[in-house]
Formats: sequence, structure tokens, C-alpha cells
Amino acid sequence: MSEDFSIPYIAFFGRPLEEYLAMFMLTEADLRSGQTLDVASGPSSFRAEGTALHLDIVACDPMYKLSPEEILAHGRASIARSIEDWEKNPNFPMSEDYKAKKYASLENFVADYAVHRGEGAYVYGELPQLPFADRCFDRVLSGNFLFAYAHVDHGGCYDGTEFDLSFHLRAVEEIARISRHEIRLVPVEYYAPPSRAHDYRDAACERLEELGFQCRLQPNELGAVMSCYTHVLVAERV
Repeated sequence: MSEDFSIPYIAFFGRPLEEYLAMFMLTEADLRSGQTLDVASGPSSFRAEGTALHLDIVACDPMYKLSPEEILAHGRASIARSIEDWEKNPNFPMSEDYKAKKYASLENFVADYAVHRGEGAYVYGELPQLPFADRCFDRVLSGNFLFAYAHVDHGGCYDGTEFDLSFHLRAVEEIARISRHEIRLVPVEYYAPPSRAHDYRDAACERLEELGFQCRLQPNELGAVMSCYTHVLVAERV
């Protein structure tokens, strides 16, 4: 049994647009090409901020069955709990500015969610089965769910076992099904340092390549801050 830091729940933890761009090694110009789906988006303001810049983004998450009021209350409680727990982890630096951005992202998200949730902008869906047609998005992003919530013994930060290798392979198959051109996944290294390949990363790459994608690991500048972000897994349809 690993002694690395772990949590017993799935954190509902949002991120702003600037953090998405850094995390996935994307630019605003990249996102102007085609439609983007963010899978397991949570209370991130990525779609809200991106839409204000005329980017075409759809967000998908299991929590989008909740009302705006319910999701705001749940989000505030989850952020508070997550901050309290993650501050016990010496490998995860968390500044006051970082904490403030989590709450700001939630508020921005809820304002947009309240207005646009019935327009197909925020879609209820849960891996490994998503409610979208084949190859309907130009790119699919998924950050801080896959790999991150594998059991801690396999490179994640979670002490549950439901997100095992079989789940991950079914999830990447589903993401591949709905992606027309590109997939980006992060993190793909162990949550606990030193930086090393997540136990499921190679198998996920192999499955994507069997499905007609070419995989590469793009170096990520965030790896200097947290080792699990050393690379972004980029898969492009060939």
C-alpha cells in the first residue's frame, strides 16, 4: 500500500481559462479552430471565459444534472474541503492567489451555467459513455480526472478503486469516438513525485493508436511546479 497523499472523494474543483491554456499547452489561437469539448469540466470557467472570446466550447460533467443553486453550494463546499486536504500535501503548493482563483472560477462558471445550461453549452454526461455523436468535436480535452483519480498505488491521488485500467481504456475509447481530430489529456504522470509515467499511460496510448490516433508527449511548463504535469498526452487522428 502506498504512503503517498490521497483523498477519498472526487473534488469538484474549477479552473480558469488561463490555467487551461497552461495545463493543456494550448493558445487562444489554437482554440479558434473548430469546436472543443471539455470532458469532466466541473465548475471551471473555461467555457464561460472562452465564449466571451468567441471560442466554440462545450462542457460536459456528471454534476450538470444539478440546478445552479445546488451546484454553487456543492462547489463552495468542495473547494473548501479540497483546499483543507490538499494543504496537507507537501508536493502541492497552493498560494492564496491560487485559492482565490478557484472560488472566482466557480462564481464565473455558475453565472454562465445558469444562463446557458439549456442551450447545449453544458451537457450532463459521465465517462465512459457520453451523449454525443461520433466525431462531432474537433478536439476533446480532459484534465484532472482520468489518471488523476486512479488509485494512489497506480499513480493517482484517489484511494478508491473504481477508476481502474479497464475504466481508463473504455474512457479513452469513448473520447476517441467523439473526437474528429485531436485529444489532449493531463496529467499523465504520477501525482506523487518524482515525475514518472502513470501506470495506465502506455496502455491508453496503445489503445488510442489502435483506434487510428498518433500519440505524443508534449513537454509541459507546469511540470516545474508540479511533477504530474510534466507532459500533456496529445493524440491526433491520422
